Amino acid sequence: MWERWIILLKSRAVKYLLYIALAIAISSTCVALYFYAVIQLSIRISRPPPIGGIRIQTLFTTWAYTALGSWIFIAATLAFKGIVKHLWCKNKLDYEVFKLLVKMRGSPTRVRILRLLEKPMNRLMLARELKLDWKAIDRHIEVLEKKGLIQRLGMKRGRGELYILTDMGRTALELLEKLNALQAYMNTSASSN
Repeated sequence: MWERWIILLKSRAVKYLLYIALAIAISSTCVALYFYAVIQLSIRISRPPPIGGIRIQTLFTTWAYTALGSWIFIAATLAFKGIVKHLWCKNKLDYEVFKLLVKMRGSPTRVRILRLLEKPMNRLMLARELKLDWKAIDRHIEVLEKKGLIQRLGMKRGRGELYILTDMGRTALELLEKLNALQAYMNTSASSN
């Protein structure tokens, strides 16, 4: 479940939303400061503001809240991305492993392969279990083995070598489970409000 949030965060749409939020935050901050300066200047020279006192204060308040909301959105998004990266690096996993299991194309399949490799299996058994082409499984196995998430057992069952999950692979799966639990908690707390 958490993977949906992370996939959303890595998408181009969120990058563009961040850029738009940054533009809105900067412009609304400038406008709010302008209206604040107009209000302060009109108070000092004892004249009503050029647009009208109540209207100018309403505009100032609106732009100030818009700026505040935009800055909070930017900070929360960047903080979330930093927390996820910190969790992976703290557990001695490369951020590349995180991208491999969450962000990149084919990541759900790789996670399913890791879950299946709790017990030794060969490539053909994985292909049958996942109902995927054998060549696709080959590519995923090659990438996972290169990153050290799985290893060859050196034994054969049938025609192929057996693979099993490494300690690093277990750690990665545990982190994914923690992120899923955190996302479930966030969903329940958001729906109860």
